[in-house]
Amino acid sequence: MAGLTLGDYLVWNSSVGGGSSVLAMISGLTLLPLVLATAWLLALALARALARSTLSRNQRPRQAATRTRSATAPRITTLRAGALSVDTDAEGAKAAAATSSSGKLAA
Repeated sequence: MAGLTLGDYLVWNSSVGGGSSVLAMISGLTLLPLVLATAWLLALALARALARSTLSRNQRPRQAATRTRSATAPRITTLRAGALSVDTDAEGAKAAAATSSSGKLAA
């Protein structure tokens, strides 16, 4: 976003100096919303960085321990009894139809 704002500023600045009034007006109209959006995103990034840096030291180890426990815990999933048989029968029929050949050549 900052690059887009900088590019728009450079286009506006060169068009004002070069005498292109239409281009200067268009880039000038888009410059203010781009500057506001860039400032808003910069303020959000700074607020997030500040919030991360002010976490108490008691919260950090607990969150890290929770992450490692959940990452190393095995995942157990249950499978319904009829789910595989229906899917494999349909897949088998499709595979057989695709690979079977009558042996006749088309004219």
